[in-house]
Amino acid sequence: MNETASERTFSGTCESGTSFLNSSSSGNISNQTCFSELRGNGHPFGETYILVTTVLFGAILVASLAGNSLVIFTILRRKSMKTPCNYFIMNIAFSDIGVGVIAAPLRILEIFASWPFGDFMCHFLWPIQDVFVCVSVLTHTTIGLERYRAIVRPFKPKMSLHKTKIIMVSLWLGCYCASGIPQSFLLKLTEIMGWKYCSIHWPSLLFRHCYIVYLVVVFIVVPLVIQTWCYIKIVTVVSKKTDFGQSARIVSRGKNERKMQETRRKRLIRMLITSLVVFQVCYIPRGVLMITLEFQPVDVIKSQVVAYADLISLVLYYCKHIVNPVILFSMSGDFRKAFVASVTECRKPEQSLYSQQQITLQESRHEATTV
Repeated sequence: MNETASERTFSGTCESGTSFLNSSSSGNISNQTCFSELRGNGHPFGETYILVTTVLFGAILVASLAGNSLVIFTILRRKSMKTPCNYFIMNIAFSDIGVGVIAAPLRILEIFASWPFGDFMCHFLWPIQDVFVCVSVLTHTTIGLERYRAIVRPFKPKMSLHKTKIIMVSLWLGCYCASGIPQSFLLKLTEIMGWKYCSIHWPSLLFRHCYIVYLVVVFIVVPLVIQTWCYIKIVTVVSKKTDFGQSARIVSRGKNERKMQETRRKRLIRMLITSLVVFQVCYIPRGVLMITLEFQPVDVIKSQVVAYADLISLVLYYCKHIVNPVILFSMSGDFRKAFVASVTECRKPEQSLYSQQQITLQESRHEATTV
């Protein structure tokens, strides 16, 4: 055990960081790359690993930027889409773009080149990756709580846009204090034989263990428990047709109105369940692997099987940050209609005021059940 601890301590010299967006064994995989470079042996897992990693993270970059940009465009272009819940969705889109355009390219860069951005960016750019993740996760949790309020406790005061903006700013500041600042104090720009590494230097092995457990519990386990509880309560209420009508403050007006209400109810249930399942599938493997590998001997972590397992969990984790637009546009008629209307407006800038009001009126009919 002493040998394992000493090896981990020494490995911190070349370690590129241990967090959600780096490999859990990324420190150790990067260590192998570092020491292999010193020996002139190239990457320890071969050209196939390099190719797979580059292709996957390249695809994540493109998909994240494209999908989340469409979400932001749709919300900003339509007045009827500027609701508290949609503002939170836009906040997720901004953080997910950060994951795609900053974190994913860094995963590719660290394979082919040494750290090119200098000491300041090592202390700022590296920890900001986890800030994006934490903002996304906690905003998802906030949406769950707001949906719970709107459907299960509809008579509580409604959240205003002003309060929504304050919460959004607080989430960014809080996440930077909770995940960014702790890392920035531990990061150092290390140079070995001309090869620079932005690496975390842990005060002790115990400190590292505690920090990894803290990340997993606070930003995976707790949000997952809260979201699961909220969505179970929501689905229970929504599944009861009468209760759902009362909670949403909808008065049935004839057969057609009841049929539309039933359709919206089913669509909402599908979206909630899909969002929760996607969160679990993408995040739970990452959290489990981070904890498991953290307490394994170095010899176990160095295996190629573990490296590919770690890569798969990492890609799944990144996929959560590109799949949200797919869920929204495939399952929300409001988002699809708003996007089409926004594109149409861009193509026809001289559209009459009457036509614009008609589009807005049609979109607003769904707001009673949109949370």
